[in-house]
Amino acid sequence: MIKMKRILAGMAAALILAGCQANGSSAEESPELNTKSIISEEISDCSEDIAGESVPMLSEMVETEVEKILLRRRQSSKRLLTHPDEDFSDVLTGIQALQVEPDSMQQVPPHTKLESPAQVRVTFQNGRRYDLSVNEEQLLLFEKGAAHATLYRVAQTGYKAWITRYIGDEMCGDDWAAGKPVIYLYPEQPTAVSVRLDYQGQLTYTYPAYHNGWQVTAYPDGRLINKVDGSEHYYLFWEGNSQADWDLSSGFCVAGAETEAFLRKVLPEAGLLPREYNDFITYWVPRMQKNRYNLIHFAGEQYEALAPLKVTPTPDRILRVHMVYQPLDTPVELPPQTFEPFERSGFTVVEWGGSSAQSD
Repeated sequence: MIKMKRILAGMAAALILAGCQANGSSAEESPELNTKSIISEEISDCSEDIAGESVPMLSEMVETEVEKILLRRRQSSKRLLTHPDEDFSDVLTGIQALQVEPDSMQQVPPHTKLESPAQVRVTFQNGRRYDLSVNEEQLLLFEKGAAHATLYRVAQTGYKAWITRYIGDEMCGDDWAAGKPVIYLYPEQPTAVSVRLDYQGQLTYTYPAYHNGWQVTAYPDGRLINKVDGSEHYYLFWEGNSQADWDLSSGFCVAGAETEAFLRKVLPEAGLLPREYNDFITYWVPRMQKNRYNLIHFAGEQYEALAPLKVTPTPDRILRVHMVYQPLDTPVELPPQTFEPFERSGFTVVEWGGSSAQSD
């Protein structure tokens, strides 16, 4: 699945490390920077030799061409830096000084992900963008629009710790928004139904209003009568913000102009009926068709873990179709997903929704 949002301390620490390599001094002897607040406890002596080399793509960056730097710690906080920020230059210089093991470079698919990374996004004035992910062992580098990403072994294990310390606890928004998930209820006879959503995030809008759950009377034709105020609906609507590191290693790469035709074909295969998939298409296609390409993945267990749904009485059949998409400038190849046939019988619950994996 495709779809995949402050690294100040880490980058400044990398700069200090590079300086130590150059002059043989320890970090605490540096006259220019207070390294005690930057270098992690795991790396106490940078005077040791590190047989590393810089990454040309990073070391050749020009500060005046960089617009902003976004630092992110997975499932947690972020920090955004622009030129007025006092740490901007130190962080950028640190990024330029990142060291990797010689001859460790390898090309990998653009949707490759690292395990438990800290992440950096460098955006240039001309629209170019570099995305870096780093953990204790590897550095993953991707330039927006490239046909592949580049993977390296890092020359020092402390980069992720430095980045995490530099980010601190500041928050800068949410990683992803769940867009218009709607829930349809189809009982065999008029039934009092309770619906609870144990969402691992913050609900931003619900309709009808979610009062620690929805309490409705559901009818076989899909009509819902809200017990709170007697209003009539044909689905339960919710949106929310949370954080997710979507697995986009399988799915579909679709040209933006072909999004509607693709969804008209695949959504019935996923189990949706015309009224349901037409609602889906009219909501999502306007957001996707202007992209050159979309990487589209249908999340299963990962979505279930983020948004567990409890319906009482227990449904006989439940279908949850959650699309995650990521805009792309160039097409990619990935293994396609397949769908199990969905047979409606008894009390059936259907939900569809989606998320954009675009992080800014």
